[in-house]
Amino acid sequence: MYRILFSIGSFHVYSYGALIALAFILAILFAMKEAKKSGENPDRILDLSLYII
Repeated sequence: MYRILFSIGSFHVYSYGALIALAFILAILFAMKEAKKSGENPDRILDLSLYII
């Protein structure tokens, strides 16, 4: 696995950071789906995840 996925000028996107961000986004989507199944408001999950960040 490459350490740096791509660079824009002096800004580098590292593979570890990209994978962590992808995992967080997928976890939010999964939690919203589960909240909808259980009758909860999925928007509350999204709001909570923004506070957690």
